[in-house]
Amino acid sequence: MDVWVVSNPGPNAVGCPHPRPSQAEGRMDLQLDGFSFAILTDDEMAGWELSPGFKALQANGLIVVEKTDTAHLPKEKPTMPADMIPPAYDAQVAYQIAFAPETTDDMQFARINLFRSDKPDRVWAPEADLTYLRTRHRKLLVAAQWYLEKFLDTRIAYQDKRLKDIRRQLKAIDTLG
Repeated sequence: MDVWVVSNPGPNAVGCPHPRPSQAEGRMDLQLDGFSFAILTDDEMAGWELSPGFKALQANGLIVVEKTDTAHLPKEKPTMPADMIPPAYDAQVAYQIAFAPETTDDMQFARINLFRSDKPDRVWAPEADLTYLRTRHRKLLVAAQWYLEKFLDTRIAYQDKRLKDIRRQLKAIDTLG
C-alpha cells in the first residue's frame, strides 16, 4: 500500500492547521516534533495539499514529503534511557548543544567547556564549582553525547568535532574523582 511520509528534518517542532479540520473525521492539525514524521494516506495528502501553511512548510524545507509503501517506512527515533534524562531545562540545553547549527559553535564550545581555564597550568578556572561539574554539568554533557551518538542516524563534520569536545570534557570531569 502506498502512503505519504511527512517528516521534519530539523530539531525544532513544526506544525500547521488542517485546511478542513474535523476531529470527528480524524482531520486534525499537523504537529511534528524534531526529527519525527507522520504517515498519510492518499486521501489525507489530498486534503493537506489544499493547505497554504503545509505548502509553506514544504517550500521552506521545514518538512519533507515522500511517497513510499508500507514496507519502507522510516524507523522511529530512539528514546533516551530514563536514568540519563537530565532535568527539563538541562535537557533543553543538552539538545541545543547537540543540534545547534555550526555557526553557533563558539557558544556551544563555551557551554561544553564550562569553567575551563585558559591558563596552560590549570584545567579549571579558580571559581569553578567542582560539585556542579561532577553532577549537573556531567549529566547534561552525557545527554548531549547520547543525542549525537544514538539519536542521529548520521553526523556531519562539525557534529563529530562537537562530540569529540564533549567526550574530552567528560573525561576531564571524571578525573575530578
